[in-house]
Amino acid sequence: MINTIRADFYRLFHSKGFYITQLLLIGLVVLSVATEALGSVGISHDSLQQLQEQVTQSQWSGANTLIAMSTMSSFLMYFCLPIFVMTIGFDLSRKTLKNLISSGVSREKFFLSKYVVFMVTVLMQFAFYYGLSFLTAAIKNGVGDFGVNYFENLFRTLGVQYLSINAIFAFGLLALYLSFSNIAAVLTVVILPIATGIITIIYSKVKALQYLSFQGSMDSAWLNLPDNFWFNTMIAAVLVIICCGALSLISFKKRDL
Repeated sequence: MINTIRADFYRLFHSKGFYITQLLLIGLVVLSVATEALGSVGISHDSLQQLQEQVTQSQWSGANTLIAMSTMSSFLMYFCLPIFVMTIGFDLSRKTLKNLISSGVSREKFFLSKYVVFMVTVLMQFAFYYGLSFLTAAIKNGVGDFGVNYFENLFRTLGVQYLSINAIFAFGLLALYLSFSNIAAVLTVVILPIATGIITIIYSKVKALQYLSFQGSMDSAWLNLPDNFWFNTMIAAVLVIICCGALSLISFKKRDL
């Protein structure tokens, strides 16, 4: 399994697609910080818009920029899509899966190694996104002031966002192993969060649905919401990851190659 993980990282880091993705991410971050402008993906609510207006009116120091860029972190979902295809979906699309299985790699090890590589790479994307945002803003406007509870909010935000994006891709993982189609997985990752956000707005009184609106949670994670909202969101994300991962593995083990 370790050798499989090393091979996947080697192939990923020697892929042109990976570096094109990174260059596009650099462009998004530098352009946003340089112009002090924020964007949004999907459904946006009043509290998020107010937070974005508040941070854009403040000086974009390193500290404030992390808050600002947290409100458009769902863009990372689209930058992780190519990585999802290049890691988990690679052998499925290239029809090389049967060769790996016949060479002695068990289905469980194959599944776990691919998923570990993807989750680690997503973590690296977060570090790159926020690290570059802070560095660019600090060079431009200085580090800024870290207020009370700043780092507590920062770590909570990162936890919510990382678990939320992995929960979104867990649905894509399930679609991939049910269909063996990268297209089906990509469509699931793109369409499902938007559909969930719309359903959450329509049935706003059903509080359980709010915990499943993972794309909205990513952008709103810096907000201080009552009633352990973020804790419940993280629990919901973990449950989705476990359930979708287990169903994906079961489907994979039963499928004829």
